[in-house]
Amino acid sequence: MKKLRIGIFICLALMLVLTPLLSACAGEEAPPKELEIGGILGLTGPGSEALAPFGDGVKACADWINDKGGLTINGEKYLIKILMEDHRMTPDGAIAAANKLVYDDKVKFIVGPVIPWFSMAIMQITEEAKVLRCKFSGVGMPEEMNPETPYLFSAVVETVTLPYIYDYLLEAYPEVKKVALLCPDEPGALFAREISKKEAEARGLTVVFEDAYPFGTEDFYPLWTKIMAAEADALEFGQGFASWYGAILKQGRELGFEGPICTFSGGGDPYLVRDIAGPDLATDFFIFDYDLKSPEMPPMIREIETILSDKYGLELRSDIVFGWMHLWFMTQAIEAAQSLDPTEVAQSWEKMKSIESPFGTGYVGGLESYGLNHVMVFPQALLRIMNGEVEHIKWVIAELP
Repeated sequence: MKKLRIGIFICLALMLVLTPLLSACAGEEAPPKELEIGGILGLTGPGSEALAPFGDGVKACADWINDKGGLTINGEKYLIKILMEDHRMTPDGAIAAANKLVYDDKVKFIVGPVIPWFSMAIMQITEEAKVLRCKFSGVGMPEEMNPETPYLFSAVVETVTLPYIYDYLLEAYPEVKKVALLCPDEPGALFAREISKKEAEARGLTVVFEDAYPFGTEDFYPLWTKIMAAEADALEFGQGFASWYGAILKQGRELGFEGPICTFSGGGDPYLVRDIAGPDLATDFFIFDYDLKSPEMPPMIREIETILSDKYGLELRSDIVFGWMHLWFMTQAIEAAQSLDPTEVAQSWEKMKSIESPFGTGYVGGLESYGLNHVMVFPQALLRIMNGEVEHIKWVIAELP
């Protein structure tokens, strides 16, 4: 009986050893591994209602990639797990979020945040730890990106669209001679306002008013009173969110301002801008953003719309698509490098000749402008709201040497 028990034990031990080997020989795939990617977004605090949808897009993109089998790195499959942290719309909150992801969670890849002010607050943390990061947007300040930030990539530099904004302004409204400039009181927005001023003056326009408002502003009537007293023919109001854009448009029209109102920076949802202002007041407004309902949108947008609706019960919004796009950029770079080493991925990413976005094929640029090829340049759309209707005007692939 004792020999029988020993024999059974030996057989069981051999089965435990041989079963994985036999499965491998039979071609059975190993279960996928997990790749943790951090996200830093303002989920609470002033303006957070416009940033939370970016997180929905990041998570939806991760699920989309996982549903397709995940990433394949050197023959191994990886499913993405998103670790999302809330920076609470403060620089200190961004620093706390970055420290948690980098030092507690040990992530090597991060997407976000959106606002330049918060992105710069965590730059030293992620760069010193050699954590690869793709920020959600970028105004274009040298402080945001330069040769000293080899681990930082940006999905867009928004100020490259300012020349197109002013060209369209003069084309559609040749009577405009004097412009007012308004923006949030934030370093990136103030930097962009200076570029806007140069673009305006280069075209013979006179800047008659400049000001900045704090985050969370809802009452723009006093600013509009000053703008109209300065006898501005048009307003360019820089960066912000759809809720701010809608309030600025509504309140200006209520006070009787009839000139064109424009901005280079997408607010996340032009239909929300229209609805806040009201169809009767939403007119002569144009912006670089996407009319996602337009038949001009590529098939990828319709695919994302179906996924968001069927799987999450979400309506399609451009800020959700942007969140999706930023994670997709990073995962494309990881697969292209066939590595999970941030240094190797960064070196591969900056050499990519093309990269896919939901809006079409783009390229990686910025070498002359920032000292490194770390900016995604992809098709952007100029749209306008006229008489309460959102209209796609044209596609632009801005140059970024």
